This record gives sequence, structure tokens and C-alpha cells, in this order.
Amino acid sequence: MAIVGSFGDYAACSEKKMALQVFSVLLFLLAMAEITVGLLAYFTWDEIAENLGKLYADLYKLCVKNKDKDIAGLLTFIHSSLHCCGLTGVQPNDFVGKTCLKVDDAEHSYMQSCRENITTFSDNKAPVVLGCFVGTGAILIGEVICTCLLTSKIHRDSDSR
Repeated sequence: MAIVGSFGDYAACSEKKMALQVFSVLLFLLAMAEITVGLLAYFTWDEIAENLGKLYADLYKLCVKNKDKDIAGLLTFIHSSLHCCGLTGVQPNDFVGKTCLKVDDAEHSYMQSCRENITTFSDNKAPVVLGCFVGTGAILIGEVICTCLLTSKIHRDSDSR
């Protein structure tokens, strides 16, 4: 996107019709790619959510095995963001247990499993992801329209000279 944007800046500043036309085509291709990726993500969301859950389980197991502080920091972020703890929801008393939120009373000692929570959280966000991708694609198509208008204006101005 940055390269296409730089190309568009060059085309607009130098007022070259051919460069603007190439920029328009590249921008249109980017817009179609954004919309396509959004639709693919939306329609395969169950698989994506399952893979995110597996990724969490792998990170958890890696942290238990290696006692890696960097992975523990990532787990702490996930646990606090999703209010969950580990693979089972029961706070362990080992190295990884320190990454879970502190539970004060025995009544709330059980939290939801993070793998389940990630899947549930992901299911609620599928329309938001689709909206972001399609919205970005729509903005890019708006830019294509503006670029086409600029190209026609440059063409008219060069013909009137």
C-alpha cells in the first residue's frame, strides 16, 4: 500500500496522465484484494477462530515447558484482556499461573478456559473484521474515483493549452 501511495503522489505531483492511470489500476486491485480478503475471512471465520485457539494452546504449552518470560508476558496480556486462565480455567500454581488474573475469593476461583474464550470472542468479531476490510476497500474505491477525476481534469487542461 505504501508503494502504491508513493506512486500516486508522484503521479499527482508530476501531473502525468499515464502514471495516474497506472495508479488507478493498482489502487483498484488493492481495493478488490481488501474486499476479497475480508469476505474470505468472514466465511472461514470458524476455522480462523479454531486456529487462534490452537495457537493459544501451543503458546501455553511452550510457556509451561520453557518458562519463557516473553511468552509469559503475552499470556498475561491475553489472560487480562479476555478474563480467562489457562487451558482449563483453573488457576495453576506453577510459573504460568502467575500470568492469570488474581482471584480473591474461592467463589470466583474458576474462570473460563482461554481456548474456549478465544473462540467465543472471535465468533463475535467476524462481522467487525468484515466491515473493516470492506470499509477499507470502499475508501480505496473512492480514491480510485478521485484519481479518475484528477486524470480527466489534467487531460482537459492539457487539451486546452
